[in-house]
Amino acid sequence: MEPQQHPSSAYPSRASSHGSAQSQSLHLNAVERPDVIDLTFEPANADIDEASPLVPAIGRPDDGALAPDNHLKSELARKGSDITTSGGSHSASRGKPEVRFEETRAQVAEENISSKDAPDDRGPSPPPLPSRPGSHAQRNIPQPNREAATQGSELGKEPPVKPYVLIPPLIAPRFPKDRTVDFFPWSGDHPEDVLSEQVTKQGFYDKSQVSQNETNTASTALRQTFKHKSGLQTLSSLFVSIYEQRQAHGRVTAPSTFKPPPRVTLTDTKREAWLRDLANPSVPLRRLSRTIPHGIRGKVLLEQCLGKNIPTARAVWLAKCVGANEMRAFKRKGASGAFALGGEVKWVRDWTVFVEQFLEGVISICGEKDWKSKMNYTARLSSHLFAEHLLDKDHYFGWLLTSFTASSLDKVPIWLLVLQIFWEELIQSRKNGRRLAESLLEKLLAATHYDEKELFTPIVQRLSHLVARLMVARPSNFVLPKRWSKYETILHSCVDRGNSIAAALYAKVTKRNLRFVDARSRRQDTDVGTSSRSRLIELLDSAGVCFNITEVDSLISNSGQDHRLPILTLLDWMSSSYREGVFRVFVAVRILRKLSEIGTDINGHILDFLARSGKAKGLCKDDDCDIRLLAELSLQGLPTHVLNLRRMLLKEAGFNPEHEARSIAHAKGAIAHQLPKLFLTPECEAASREPWTEISVSRFSRTVLSEICHWIQQQVRNYTSMSHLEESSSTEQKISGGEASSVTAHEFNTLRSILESCQDLSILADVLRITMSSNDPSILASIADTLNMNLGSLAAVGAINELFHGLVERERAVSRQMPPEAFLLTSILEVGSRIPGQDEVVRRLRQDLGRCQQLKATTAAWSPISDHMPDVLPNTDIREEVERILASGTSMEKHTLTRLFEALLTKLKSVSKHSEEETSNLANLLSRLRQFDLSCFDELMLASLDRLIGDAGPPCLSNIIAPLVNSGSISLLTLFQSSAMYRESNVEDSAIQAKLRATVEFLLLVMSERYGASQTNQAAYHWRLKQRRFVDDHALELLTTFVKIIEKNIELKDAAIEAKLNNLLQSPPFISMLRILIVQSTAAVQRCFASISRKSGSEAFLELDHKMDQILGEDYNPKSDAEESPVHDDMHEVALELQIIRIMRQLDDLTLPFCQMKLQLLLNGITLSVIHTEGSQSILISSLYRSISSAVADGSSIWVDAVSVLDNEVVSQIREQAEAQIMSSIPTNKTALAADIDDHDMNRTAALHSLSILAATAYSIPQQGVAELGPNIIENIEGLLQSVSRQGANGDQPSIDGNLSILSDGKQLLGAIYFWVDVLLRVVIIHRGTFQRTKVRTFDQARLLIALCSILVSEYFEDDSDLTDTALDVASCLVDDLPDEARIQCMKYLKERSYDSRLRYLFGYQEGPGDRLKLSQRGKFRPYPLRHWEILPEPTPVVGDNDTSLSLTLFEARKA
Repeated sequence: MEPQQHPSSAYPSRASSHGSAQSQSLHLNAVERPDVIDLTFEPANADIDEASPLVPAIGRPDDGALAPDNHLKSELARKGSDITTSGGSHSASRGKPEVRFEETRAQVAEENISSKDAPDDRGPSPPPLPSRPGSHAQRNIPQPNREAATQGSELGKEPPVKPYVLIPPLIAPRFPKDRTVDFFPWSGDHPEDVLSEQVTKQGFYDKSQVSQNETNTASTALRQTFKHKSGLQTLSSLFVSIYEQRQAHGRVTAPSTFKPPPRVTLTDTKREAWLRDLANPSVPLRRLSRTIPHGIRGKVLLEQCLGKNIPTARAVWLAKCVGANEMRAFKRKGASGAFALGGEVKWVRDWTVFVEQFLEGVISICGEKDWKSKMNYTARLSSHLFAEHLLDKDHYFGWLLTSFTASSLDKVPIWLLVLQIFWEELIQSRKNGRRLAESLLEKLLAATHYDEKELFTPIVQRLSHLVARLMVARPSNFVLPKRWSKYETILHSCVDRGNSIAAALYAKVTKRNLRFVDARSRRQDTDVGTSSRSRLIELLDSAGVCFNITEVDSLISNSGQDHRLPILTLLDWMSSSYREGVFRVFVAVRILRKLSEIGTDINGHILDFLARSGKAKGLCKDDDCDIRLLAELSLQGLPTHVLNLRRMLLKEAGFNPEHEARSIAHAKGAIAHQLPKLFLTPECEAASREPWTEISVSRFSRTVLSEICHWIQQQVRNYTSMSHLEESSSTEQKISGGEASSVTAHEFNTLRSILESCQDLSILADVLRITMSSNDPSILASIADTLNMNLGSLAAVGAINELFHGLVERERAVSRQMPPEAFLLTSILEVGSRIPGQDEVVRRLRQDLGRCQQLKATTAAWSPISDHMPDVLPNTDIREEVERILASGTSMEKHTLTRLFEALLTKLKSVSKHSEEETSNLANLLSRLRQFDLSCFDELMLASLDRLIGDAGPPCLSNIIAPLVNSGSISLLTLFQSSAMYRESNVEDSAIQAKLRATVEFLLLVMSERYGASQTNQAAYHWRLKQRRFVDDHALELLTTFVKIIEKNIELKDAAIEAKLNNLLQSPPFISMLRILIVQSTAAVQRCFASISRKSGSEAFLELDHKMDQILGEDYNPKSDAEESPVHDDMHEVALELQIIRIMRQLDDLTLPFCQMKLQLLLNGITLSVIHTEGSQSILISSLYRSISSAVADGSSIWVDAVSVLDNEVVSQIREQAEAQIMSSIPTNKTALAADIDDHDMNRTAALHSLSILAATAYSIPQQGVAELGPNIIENIEGLLQSVSRQGANGDQPSIDGNLSILSDGKQLLGAIYFWVDVLLRVVIIHRGTFQRTKVRTFDQARLLIALCSILVSEYFEDDSDLTDTALDVASCLVDDLPDEARIQCMKYLKERSYDSRLRYLFGYQEGPGDRLKLSQRGKFRPYPLRHWEILPEPTPVVGDNDTSLSLTLFEARKA
């Protein structure tokens, strides 16, 4: 039955269309219209919105009029036009309206009111019809006010005429998807419009179409079928057939009609209008997809989207439309296959660059107006483009990380914001995750070390949080072997110590990185105290004037409660023959005293040391160490019963205490007869008359020497007190009210000589303190020289600062009573300049010295020396004559100075052999002569040096040079520089030979101790002080010069120079200098020896090699060595081999630098030595390798430093032996595996030792790697992996190969494979440069990576997590340097075989949408890549069944 239209509905149905139209016409005609309406009038408050054209012009909805719908509006427009036409002549009038708009509006309002109040002539309306079924949801829909709409349309402008569009009524019942139920607009030919008898009686209803075969119900026919057994089967087949037919007819069969919106060229205005419509969400995309403007692409497209604020989804749609057209353009141009694919890849890369530039440009305007909104839009758009797979992922991520790394700290927050958008994708691959970790740590390091840390505190906190977050998410990204040492500390600061998980992850990451650390940087010592022992020895070797005992105390205190190890190390260092200086004893005593104060058992450790190493060091010889210690102890302050007990013990042990007493009395008598004024007593007079200088101090025990020194101390103190009482009335003995010492210069020099020979510096310090009260400037200068000579020992005693300040104060007191002496101030200055912290005192002393020199210069009136003095001086004493001439004036002409200089120098050479006193006086005259013209005098002296040295000869050279140096006429540095060898290549051999001789003479001069017949001579003492200071300050230059002389003399072959070099090597000062240099400047000495050992054919080289043997305490005899070892026939080869073995046995922290030098001299000169045989090199290398293996087996690692000084070629041979040993030990077949299982301890231990040697010598690997080793390693790994096969029906169960399972138990075989695979992986770690540095080995890299990935994915290796972690780390390091092409190839190979997450992390491949799509053709499957650019919503203006880029027919899709 056709539904009736509601009277108030604006949508007429078929049955009521005429009636409604008539009622509308009547209603419109009933409204009284004005005669004239001005259609051009526009009210002032009429806000006509272009976006809402349906709002009438005569009023707004808030005026009480509702906007009419489209049908009513068209009807009103049509009726309005009829009324206007019936208006006659008024309709044509376009002048001023007769009725104004306000009046018309008021009139209409009155008519409405009157019509509402007037009675209705039509009578009461019938009751409303019941609602139609299904329309209950639309009951409350408000209906438009037809009267108000009619009034508004009558009084407003004439609406535009639009075609009639039928709109279903709002109250009509609806199906899902907004389909109206039972609504048929009237057309005149519908069955509903025919009023038949049946329709009249029964109403109209739809009848189902029944085919001709179905005239009646089918139940009768089917009932019979169901009675049979096959009835249900028949019914089922029937229904299946029905469904198949429905599926076949409902399936999409039309071909894809997808086509991206075409691009057309538009004007700027239309293009702007199109972009505004795109930015308007109310404009559907299907309307815009008809065409898109041409010329919007690249960065312009992105800027237009930002400028127009186009919604993100629509901006992505536009980008896809442009991209799809660009992609298809390559095919239209004729490109196909690889060329088309390459063009697409290039276009995507260029588009990615545009997006990067766009994002970077927005970031660069940070701080400008509306930047935040622009940044939000840009970040959102770029992230959507990335999510839609419209960017080159690798290039985009690479740019992000590069920009973040290169950004300043001010821009770090912005880049962190961008990075966090892609955080999950970045950390999923090794390539990007490693770079992200390095960049975060680098920025954190920079922010932490910034000067103004407070400014970047938020950045530091944020970076630390991100680093910790990355650590938890992907700890493998922090496996950074190349930069671990740089980032280890900063990474540790980011770990939350309260979080056990984070701490465990950091510990694991540290362990994984340490696998790649060089063995030279990371010692794997079994002795935990080795590092602390080396550190303590290093601190003790640095002991000097500024020795920091606090640092040593701190190191010892940190060693634990038991200080045994540092105390034994201290005693070893103090008593070692490989160190120089008596100061070591006082340093050790001072440290032991501090340890004793805190309760440490010093005595027990000392006795332990003597029992352990006393005989080895020669301290006890054949006697018992305890008894020997008892015989050497000092007896001062001991009570009588203790002395008696000691005497009894010594007698019982075989010592004679009476001999000790006689030695003490004999020594006291000798000293008393030499210094009778101080020490001569009746007891001493009867004791001995032998001079002290003829007594050998070495024969006395420490007990005797201690007794002698304390006796001297007491006697000097008593003598000073008595002399003060006897001469208290003398004013000369009092300076500023203090006591003045009466000790003379001769007595002081003798006392100093005795105490220095006894090596009791504490007593010497006390004697210096007593004699410092003297008024004699020469004694004070001698005290200053004594301080300078024993500076290190007195500093170790702790008395140097007190003595120096006392000496300075005494000099000031003396200078107030008499004129200051320049030589005293100079001596004190030399001491003060070497003591740290005395800068202010030294500055005042320099001022005093300057005033002293000015005072002497102004004492004599100025008068020039006569220029007319005779050329030949009269035959008088030249010293007196020159003295008279120098005293006659203060200036001198150059030629006069030259004549005086020549005369004095000639006289000096003649008397130097006879009189030391006269030589000293002449040198002082030359020093005074130098003050007249420094530059002229120095020129004359330098010009005369060669002649002076050549004429004087070695015996008398020191007698001439020493007085000149003492007087200040010339310095040792000037002599050294003048005697330096010629370096010019065009100099004749004779000149070079003469210079070599002069240089050797100088070296002998500074190392000689001949000058001065007596040690008590102050001039000789001062000369030795000058020698020692020069050698200490220029030791390295002297050694370098010595080496160069040897090298040069190899070419000249001068026997005289060779003999002098041998004499130089015999001198104790040179040996002492060499020992100190080797300890303190090891690297510099190694460089010197490296050059000399390559030219080792000289006798001087052999003598130097022999001296190194003496320093090491060895003196080899090749003949005896050959007799001891019958293994080799060649005597020399046996001797060399035994030397290598002995050197390696002597290796420890104290002998290390000397063993390095010895090995360098022995091995670096083998190939060019004229005395060595051709096969010595291989024999020595084999001996050295065996010695190193023994050291490794003992758990020692000191050998690593020992071999580090050798030539790279020698170390390479050691490394190659280790490599060969490892490779030969790897089992490659079932027999070898069985043998390895049977004897696994010996084989595996030897392999581990060889691996340690290989790791320590890895620095000798060539930069280009070892090409032949790479394939060998890979083949061995693959051979071990092939020992594992997969068996079972599905091939997923790992098991041992059937051929191998019979060898032994499966677990033992599994352990063997685990061990050797781990060994090979460690070899790969050491040789990782072999696989990383050249493109030639890319194939080997790929093979190795595939083998490592096989270990990762194999269930056979799941039980050994350390092994799989090692394989993962090695693979990570190889992937870091793998070329992109090789990485892609490996990724394709492994992607088809495993989806293991670790492999996806290594190679950076992640599954995207559609990656698993396969296209089946003829039973074969091939990949079907998605075209992301063509996945477009609403691509065409017309909706089709198959308008998608991916054809629906491929999926057998059905119609909706």
